[in-house]
Amino acid sequence: MKNRTGAVKTSRAFCDAFNSRAIAVIETMLDEQVVFAQQNVEGSLIGKASVISKFKTRFASMTGDSKETAVPAIVDLSDIKAHPCVVIRRNDISTALILLDLKINNRIRSITMLTNPDAVAKARIALGPERSR
Repeated sequence: MKNRTGAVKTSRAFCDAFNSRAIAVIETMLDEQVVFAQQNVEGSLIGKASVISKFKTRFASMTGDSKETAVPAIVDLSDIKAHPCVVIRRNDISTALILLDLKINNRIRSITMLTNPDAVAKARIALGPERSR
């Protein structure tokens, strides 16, 4: 990983924005040509407007018991150990793993959402000093 510190900061900032449903903040984090891919969904979304629309729709559908929270985590990939990532949780159950690929300027150039239970189970929630309270 080229910039682990930047990746950790970006994944934590993404979690904070996701949890507060701050679309404008997420938008500032994305590259103009960001790609969003989701496991078991054919095709990808390309471009900031499409990805923001996806998050707006997702946030609008979160009501009652279906609210999701994002937490920073790490996952071992085949070529990278302890890769910073994001885990999406619903009712304290991890339901998705989000891998963020960053450009050199720490803008998100791709978002990959994995929902396979085996992949999600590999992620380890990362509680740093400021998050352990």
